[in-house]
Amino acid sequence: MQPSIHHTLLKCSLFILSSSSTPSTFRPHHATFTPAQVSGFYFRPCRDDHDEVILEYFRCRCGTVRKQTRRNGYSNLMQQVPREHPDYEAIMLAASTAETGSMLSYNNLPLSFCENRAARRYTNLDPICVETLVSAMDSLTRVVERAIAAELPERFGLLFDGWTHASQHFIAAFACYDAGG
Repeated sequence: MQPSIHHTLLKCSLFILSSSSTPSTFRPHHATFTPAQVSGFYFRPCRDDHDEVILEYFRCRCGTVRKQTRRNGYSNLMQQVPREHPDYEAIMLAASTAETGSMLSYNNLPLSFCENRAARRYTNLDPICVETLVSAMDSLTRVVERAIAAELPERFGLLFDGWTHASQHFIAAFACYDAGG
């Protein structure tokens, strides 16, 4: 079977694009990082005077502000990175896996992260489902509650500490007592 003219032209154009390889050994370049990882590494959400996130606006490490809408995904942010940071892949390869997003950051993830294939790459434990994870967390909570109840004396003080960060409100409760008696 003879190759079509279109197939031959495609092979020739790929050869021209890659001067260091021959058409028979040419392999397309696969990105080391996804657009989401590159954007997450180079861009942070813009914030106003009250530390509130300004929707759709992101600031690059070099200071440039770009707009990203759901409609265009990461394309607007990705136009900036290769132009302003031509060595971005080398920089990201030298960075830690948590910084690049190739390892999951476990802050504020839904409990379904345990079913995520990317999360499973970093463990040799048997896979579990969300229901099993929730059950194990409930069991651990009960064990910790019993341990605290066994240690607390009959009389103790309560200390509350509250704070706000980026329109989220937090409160912590501490039990205060003399451990020696």
